[in-house]
Amino acid sequence: MNAPIQIWKVLKRIFWWIFYLLVSIGILFDVLYILLKWQVILPFIYSFPNQPPPSAISSIPSGDPYTSLGALFSGIALLGVVYTLYFQAEENKRRANETKERDAERKEDDARRDRLDKQRDEQRLKDEFERTFFRLVDTWHAQLVETEMENEKGVLVIARLWTYCLNGIRIKSLRPVKDLIASYNEYFDRDETLHSRMATYFRSLYQVFKYLKSSPIENKTTYSDIVRALLSPAELKFLALNGVAQYGAKFKPLVEDFHLLKHIPEDGRAQYFLDEILKQYSPSARKDPEDK
Repeated sequence: MNAPIQIWKVLKRIFWWIFYLLVSIGILFDVLYILLKWQVILPFIYSFPNQPPPSAISSIPSGDPYTSLGALFSGIALLGVVYTLYFQAEENKRRANETKERDAERKEDDARRDRLDKQRDEQRLKDEFERTFFRLVDTWHAQLVETEMENEKGVLVIARLWTYCLNGIRIKSLRPVKDLIASYNEYFDRDETLHSRMATYFRSLYQVFKYLKSSPIENKTTYSDIVRALLSPAELKFLALNGVAQYGAKFKPLVEDFHLLKHIPEDGRAQYFLDEILKQYSPSARKDPEDK
């Protein structure tokens, strides 16, 4: 791009030199013509030897060569003015185009910087979110690992609790959900330590999904699927029961929003109670709207 600009500058400089030369010549001939016409320099001409008589010089016709040359160079000067205006217009157009190109490049650079800043901000927010999110997941999972009952730990405790709750009610209860919750509470009344541990377990899990729900992060389903994959069948059953109980009312909307009961398994003789619990949830708790 620099080479055409340099050539343009050289050509423009040459044109101006030629133009100034022609204008100077035209002015010179016009001055000579005026001096001769007004007989200003006739005495000077007479002072030279062998000069024509004054009558010969004064009889120069109006269409003498001086007048013709003056008109010619005046025309050339006028043409030079026209070309000057043309070159000036082209120069203004070229500068306007260069200004537009610079503005477009500047806007593109600004847009690129904005995109990079946005990407950095999004990445920073994502990193901060993931640090907090997975710290909450670790806290929740630690509560499960530390849960003990009758020499059993972790998921085995949850499975044993589900069995105990079922053994405390009739197979065909008329109030399956209420009786199952009552059996759940009755067992925990006998073991305050276990009750406290399970309450902490559900509160920790609730905080995981509450934080995920309130965060501005995109693709929240990706993170909810990670936690859901960590839930065992026994945990899913207890999670469903916890959501319909009074102390789990705040957790129930999150269970539905993140489809946490999507992979809840069937449970043989306890399927009757499980079906009654699942009736308390919207279909979204067990099925992702994107599933066909």
